[in-house]
This record gives sequence, C-alpha cells and structure tokens, in this order.
Amino acid sequence: TSNTLGAIGSFSYGLEISGNGRYLYNTRSGESGDRTLNQYDLQAGTGTNADINNSAIRLSPAAPDGVRYGQLQMGPDGKIYHTLHN
Repeated sequence: TSNTLGAIGSFSYGLEISGNGRYLYNTRSGESGDRTLNQYDLQAGTGTNADINNSAIRLSPAAPDGVRYGQLQMGPDGKIYHTLHN
C-alpha cells in the first residue's frame, strides 16, 4: 500500500492541520486499501503537490481488517486526537 493521498481502495476521511500550520494530518479509510494515519509537511521542498505528497510519514500501523481510522480533531491542549471505528 501507499502513504499517498491517492491510494486505491481507500479515501481521505479525517483532516486536521497542526497548530503551527506546518503539518497536515490525514486518516485514510475504506473497505479495502490503505487504512492509516499519515502526516504531510506542507513546507516540504518547494511546496509543490509532489513535494508535499512525497513528505508523507505513516504515523500508525495499518488498521486491521474491519477497523478504520476516523475523524481528527485538535483538542484544547493542542494535541490532535483521532477515532477508530469498525
């Protein structure tokens, strides 16, 4: 599977931007394909879509079958929280 925003068989579900505006956090969900939590550096390279996409870091293991990463929400403590559902 791939860390990219366009992985086949899954879709972007949750999105949140870090408090400093530098990082985009993205959950991938779907019946098949990538089901992960990823981080993208919005200031990577020259800021092109390709540079940002290539900056992807998987922050979680792939979710097991039947489990999906859901919404992302920044809490009052500045941390970003996510849900899991199955």
